[in-house]
Amino acid sequence: MFCFSRLSLALAAAFLLLGSACASDEDREAKARIFSPEEPKPVILAAAEPIDATQLGAQPAIGHRVLTMSAEEAFQRLGPHRLTGTATFEWRQADKRTALSEKRDVKLQSADRFYVLNENDRDRGHEMLQIGKESFLRPKYLPWRQRAREAAAALTSRDDNYGLLRSSVAILKDRVALVPDGEEQIAGRLSRRYLLALSKESTKARRFDELPPPVYPEGGPSPDTQLRLDFFLLGTPQSLEGRVWIDGETGVPLKSELWASLSVLTKGADAVLQLKVAHEVSEVGADFGLKAPEKFLPAEDRPNAIAAALDRFGIEAPKADAKAASDKPRGE
Repeated sequence: MFCFSRLSLALAAAFLLLGSACASDEDREAKARIFSPEEPKPVILAAAEPIDATQLGAQPAIGHRVLTMSAEEAFQRLGPHRLTGTATFEWRQADKRTALSEKRDVKLQSADRFYVLNENDRDRGHEMLQIGKESFLRPKYLPWRQRAREAAAALTSRDDNYGLLRSSVAILKDRVALVPDGEEQIAGRLSRRYLLALSKESTKARRFDELPPPVYPEGGPSPDTQLRLDFFLLGTPQSLEGRVWIDGETGVPLKSELWASLSVLTKGADAVLQLKVAHEVSEVGADFGLKAPEKFLPAEDRPNAIAAALDRFGIEAPKADAKAASDKPRGE
């Protein structure tokens, strides 16, 4: 009996060891997946891909990618730098004319430390500052105010103001071709110069994850939405000229000059948009000394609508103790 027990224990131990040996490979693979380094952000992976600035005319999809490069990818490729730019929009329809000119200034110190200025010729504008996880906003003529929970809005403001070329390419339905035009020194860096021209079709690389067409309520979109749809869906690029300078080492657009027009056939008359855009990169590698403002108003959430209405009509809100007592189940 004793020998049988020892034999049984030995066999059981052998089976356990065999089982653990079989499972060890799976365990190791699982642990490797769990404790593996976090995969870099897509923009960092994109910035690591080399770009041959001499071949953008022969590779339209790569040229499109360069023209629509995001602020973060440009920072990852070029390091700290400053972008200053101007944009002028003029809309004409019959005898109506509306124009707007903007000035933009973006300083990129790091991925989470940057400054944005946007001003227009209607005496409107704002400054935005991101310092780590803190955001600060100052509308023109008003003091700085801390903005809570607005990191995503700060990134959107940075990308929108930096993306002058990207916005122009989108307006022109991605029909922007690059024609080689020599080389030149820009911001102390050797760059490839290209002429801008309208292409017959989009130069944007096709993607298989494009969103499906939008679904509208019965009766169609609202009038305002329909106007925007007419502009983006029915607009036809009419002309484009200009130049762009691409950094030979990193593929970042260092400078641009663009003039373009787009027409939209409406029920009343042809509407025409004339666009003029220019930008230039400078102070590459500079330390802008960005820091939080010395004086700013604290973050302030929007007032509770119900509490504000009660205060407005002199109705006292229930106290916390009374509310807690009323929330208790009956019998307690």
